[in-house]
Amino acid sequence: MTALDGYPMAQQGRGGVALSISAVSSFVGSTIAIGGIILFAPVLAQWSLAFGPAEYFALMIFAIACLGSMMAENPLKSFLAALIGLGLATVGVDANTGVYRFTFDSVHLSDGVQFIVVVIGLFSVSEILLMLESTSGGQKLVRKNRTHAV
Repeated sequence: MTALDGYPMAQQGRGGVALSISAVSSFVGSTIAIGGIILFAPVLAQWSLAFGPAEYFALMIFAIACLGSMMAENPLKSFLAALIGLGLATVGVDANTGVYRFTFDSVHLSDGVQFIVVVIGLFSVSEILLMLESTSGGQKLVRKNRTHAV
């Protein structure tokens, strides 16, 4: 709500009040959340230990459905991103059976794909695509700024 209410308040010259309200509400909300975690952690721990393969599968399906609802403007793209993420998560040795999945006989992939490697790779791929978009045949393309009527 800070982004929705804070900007209009800053436009009215009440930016300090908006920051104070944001800080106090963040503190109160965090305190209530920590109290809830302290109270419900033992119950949640017992419940999570009872999870089996079927429950994990249902949880993954629920997470993918939540991704689709959050990306309402392009749900196909969010489902594709979730499936790519699930595919990367399955690389390595299965904890239950010891079977190697998607390692392609590489010892380096037996532990799975490290998160930081994926993040750096995705950042570099996005930068490469941006560079390919902004250059053409050795000549740099210049974008013209558009002016929109208010």
